[in-house]
Amino acid sequence: MPENLQYLCKRHHIQKHRKPWRVRHLGGGVLEWTSPLGHVFIDYPEPMGPVMGPEFKYADDPAPF
Repeated sequence: MPENLQYLCKRHHIQKHRKPWRVRHLGGGVLEWTSPLGHVFIDYPEPMGPVMGPEFKYADDPAPF
């Protein structure tokens, strides 16, 4: 299923397949990792692209020069 695909770095890919950790995709790129001792860690993806702050100017604003 495409919605269950995950892009993992090499270290996390090895962790998922060679170690007794389990990973579950919760949707929207959020991953739930369960350690061998049963501890649960939620991993949220970094935002894609630049985050626009209050200094963001719209295209119809006059040029600053």
